[in-house]
Amino acid sequence: MGFISILTLQAHTYSIVLYPTIKSIAIANLLVGLLLEYHEYAIADS
Repeated sequence: MGFISILTLQAHTYSIVLYPTIKSIAIANLLVGLLLEYHEYAIADS
């Protein structure tokens, strides 16, 4: 019982720590993708 509760506590801590990191990585990927698309359009226009 005690061991399992420690594991679940660790899992909750990891999800709290990792979730913002995963979210910021996803946002960064999205921004980079948008920038690259805009860059390609800008090159195509000129």
